[in-house]
Amino acid sequence: MSKIVEVKLIKLKVFGDARGSLVSLEQYKNIPFSIKRVYYIFDTKKDVARGFHAHKNLEQVLICVNGSCKIKVDDGKNVDIFDLLSPNAGLYIGTMVWREMFDFSQGCVLLVLASQYYDPKEYIKDYDRFKVVTSNEK
Repeated sequence: MSKIVEVKLIKLKVFGDARGSLVSLEQYKNIPFSIKRVYYIFDTKKDVARGFHAHKNLEQVLICVNGSCKIKVDDGKNVDIFDLLSPNAGLYIGTMVWREMFDFSQGCVLLVLASQYYDPKEYIKDYDRFKVVTSNEK
């Protein structure tokens, strides 16, 4: 459980039998928004961190479909770190939450579902600016 209201772990139902396992991702069912964009991060080098931004209006669900990684989230007041270790868990990150992805295992593939199409104006990439904006909202 996160102290950050706009962040929560989503348990994804696994369907499987002797042949293997399957997880279905459906907007407004187990994904709490309309999915506009899907991308994945892979081949991340050892000791490399990614992210270092917040989104003004975009929501995301991050799923480690292979390997593992850690996600640090920050709402300007509270900070949490989540270990994504399984393809049947997604991390929902709502609006105005700073995120940093790090400690990628070898072979890690981090799938990201986004509620909006790519728009560079949607990003806040300066942490000091993020802190000012979030302190003004509270």
